[in-house]
Amino acid sequence: MANWTTTEGAGFIPEYWAMSTLDSYEVNLLLGNLVDRSYEAELGPHNSGDTIHVTPVTFINSSTARTKAAGTDLTTDAPSTETNVDITVNTHVYQSAKFDDIAKLQAKPNAVAKYTERLGYTVAKKTDTDLATKAASFSNARGTLNVDVTEEVLDLALEDLDTNEVPDSNRVWVFHVKNKRAVMSMERFINRDYTSSFGDFKPGVSRKIFGSIHDAPVWFTNNLIANTSGHDNLYMHKDALALVVSLKPRVQAQYKLESLATLVVVDTIYGIQIMRNADGAVWVKGK
Repeated sequence: MANWTTTEGAGFIPEYWAMSTLDSYEVNLLLGNLVDRSYEAELGPHNSGDTIHVTPVTFINSSTARTKAAGTDLTTDAPSTETNVDITVNTHVYQSAKFDDIAKLQAKPNAVAKYTERLGYTVAKKTDTDLATKAASFSNARGTLNVDVTEEVLDLALEDLDTNEVPDSNRVWVFHVKNKRAVMSMERFINRDYTSSFGDFKPGVSRKIFGSIHDAPVWFTNNLIANTSGHDNLYMHKDALALVVSLKPRVQAQYKLESLATLVVVDTIYGIQIMRNADGAVWVKGK
């Protein structure tokens, strides 16, 4: 006698869609919180203007004081002709999607809200990627691509910033996750005799600090520039790189009658510039 199986009973067996969704993992975006944002205050009313000119003030006579000779007039020195560092605010990025009425009506859970979050993340990632790309232009470089970062390389990077009299405060290490194993195997990273903090949380930044090296916090991310044979890493002072956001990421929605659909757009406007090169950061090569 034949049994009634799931084949014959397929029309009676319901299927369900989970209310929770399987979301793509997001990269740890952090550079925007680690660079200099102070120049945003220089924008005009309603964030007007597309260029901010920043004038350096260098030392007179190469910071060399003169010795007064008896009975002679002073030798005066004129300041150098300074060259402005310009921050051009002209990068306008966006991501958009259009959702048909029938799909919105019948979808469960709220797909539009989920995808709007994804639009915002994509725009934020573009800003973070542009910062990483600009940082790869720093002239100081230590280490070797596709080779594990070593303690000696980190010491040389420290020496570079110290030699250029970069302030000790507001320095930070940012490593690609491919270098995480090598960094977290270093004695000075895992031994509390060398570090005063491990796993501290920094408000305003999305993930945890993984400790400190030479009293500078250490971060890991997937969103640093990949070369053909390795990744860029950073040891930098906050003042080395500037980000000016004239339009913070905004979400706009418009009903398109001709399409019977809703258009959702997320966009932002910003500018990025290296403010201090040799005296601000070191490009650390690694895996």
